[in-house]
Amino acid sequence: MTQEEFKAALKGLDLSDLRIEFDSETSPPNLVVVLTSPSFEGREDWQRQEQVWTHLLQRADLEWSQVEFVFTLTPSERAALTAAPGAA
Repeated sequence: MTQEEFKAALKGLDLSDLRIEFDSETSPPNLVVVLTSPSFEGREDWQRQEQVWTHLLQRADLEWSQVEFVFTLTPSERAALTAAPGAA
């Protein structure tokens, strides 16, 4: 699966101001993805994951085994990770 295919699979996902990042250290064709959206505020991680994966798995034509992990973060969580010592 390419990054473009993953982005296309997210079309129609009801998340405001969605930011999509891919881990550049992950070897292709595997993907580690960081999704950041204010829509995740106040929701548990399992609820975020459920929303994203329920949407993604509707696309049975794609090879999901190449997706290693999808992080689902709020903007404040993402900022905290970026500000952490040793963060890139």
